[in-house]
Amino acid sequence: MKVAGSPRTVFNDYKRVGLYIATPFCNFKCVKEAKEKGIEIHCHNGGLDNVGDLSAETLVARYIKTNPFIECIILSGLDPIDNWEETKQFIDDFRRVIDMEIVVFTGYYPEEIKDKLEEIKHHDNIMFKFGRFDPTNESKFDETGGVTLATGNQFFKSLSDTLTNF
Repeated sequence: MKVAGSPRTVFNDYKRVGLYIATPFCNFKCVKEAKEKGIEIHCHNGGLDNVGDLSAETLVARYIKTNPFIECIILSGLDPIDNWEETKQFIDDFRRVIDMEIVVFTGYYPEEIKDKLEEIKHHDNIMFKFGRFDPTNESKFDETGGVTLATGNQFFKSLSDTLTNF
């Protein structure tokens, strides 16, 4: 899977200690929607570079097996959904190597990516952070994710619960 930079351990993006993996693709929907509202914003992820490839096997051997504190991986970004085929393959490969929670940060809402969610429904223990950054919306604490999210329209929900609600 294409990644931007090296994976890093994070403590404040989710309720568990995570290995943050940045993906280098995004259609900048947050910026576009803010502009439509007459608000000029700049993406804090815009500077991601140093793009390389990372396999699930290498990730586990190099970063997870050597760090006993890692409790989950966090696929974030820019937006992993905007490189869906590689993200889906990475999820499949990762699950063949290790059964660890996967958290996917996306700016999409469930109804926008229902078809993609259906493609990975056979996997357990996947959590999504849904929703775009919205500068008109105040931050809020999300009980499910155990962290404060940038804007109140964002939320954590498990893949299984999301698919049950369609």
